[in-house]
Amino acid sequence: MKKDDLLSISPLDGRYSNLCNDISLIFSEYNLIKQRVRVEIEWFKFLAEANDVSTLPPISKKNESTLNQIVSDFSLKDAKKIKDIELKTNHDVKAVEYYIKDKIKNTPMAKYSEYVHFCCTSEDINNVAYALMMSEAIKHIDFKIREITDNLKKNVKKYSAKAMLSYTHGQPATPTTMGKEFLIFYSRINELREQLLKIDIKCKMNGATGNYSAHDLCFPRINWPNFTKKFIRRLKLKQNRFTTQIESHDHIAEICMKISHINSVMIGLTQDIWTYISKNYFIQKNIKGEIGSSTMPHKINPINFENAEGNLGLANSIFNYLSSKLVISRMQRDLSDSTVLRNIGVGFGYSVLRI
Repeated sequence: MKKDDLLSISPLDGRYSNLCNDISLIFSEYNLIKQRVRVEIEWFKFLAEANDVSTLPPISKKNESTLNQIVSDFSLKDAKKIKDIELKTNHDVKAVEYYIKDKIKNTPMAKYSEYVHFCCTSEDINNVAYALMMSEAIKHIDFKIREITDNLKKNVKKYSAKAMLSYTHGQPATPTTMGKEFLIFYSRINELREQLLKIDIKCKMNGATGNYSAHDLCFPRINWPNFTKKFIRRLKLKQNRFTTQIESHDHIAEICMKISHINSVMIGLTQDIWTYISKNYFIQKNIKGEIGSSTMPHKINPINFENAEGNLGLANSIFNYLSSKLVISRMQRDLSDSTVLRNIGVGFGYSVLRI
């Protein structure tokens, strides 16, 4: 599916693809499809474990291994098969359901294939898939943030006794130390990072309008809110108890705003370092073979800090729209969140480029 980088419409998949490959894989169409498959399989297995789902017997170890293998062995070729099915269904999640049913049609589970996607609306599968992707993305971006804070911490000690003239309103002020200035950014970014990690990633499995209507009709003896809560916990996620057809996306908005806040602090850091370079507080290394200017060979431009500033600003513009858009949906739902949510990886991608 990957085309030549030179043909990409986005620099994330082109010029900068080597710098954000990990985050690209997390939010790729392939991984979204794979996580949907995983959720469908886990739901099928969970139903089979329930004594009160009397018409679906427990799954044997052999059949469970077959189901697990569908997820563990999932490849680009499998994702393309699902995309081919989608050409007929014009429905991405239904294509996943048909794919799984086809995978088990020659097994003893075939007679129970209608329990694949049982009582689920597409958003039940989608929101859990996105929650799993968000969990993975938070771990990745936390690693990237810690690379920066670790470097800042080293510089706090390294420059703790390095006095410098400070500036307020662009004019000379009282002395400070470079170590103290690094400490300010270290403290701010680290505190925000800790706040980011405390945000609960939530999801729901409560049916077409969030009322467990089909669930209760089929198996009224089951306490479905508790049942689905246990399922969600198994995936190491938290349940949003009260929703419409869609999960409310409040946690996604909170994550977007928190990363945007971190990015804004990072912009301040890049601008300050840029200014310190312009005042010769810092001198950039001359790397052999690199050219700073096509017409002024003496120059070493602070392009990494300038690029970081621009990319962080782009990330924030995406996150700011996502955080305001995703929390709004007409009545019990409209589809406008779906196409917007597909771009969350772009915000993460431009944030990662700050490194």
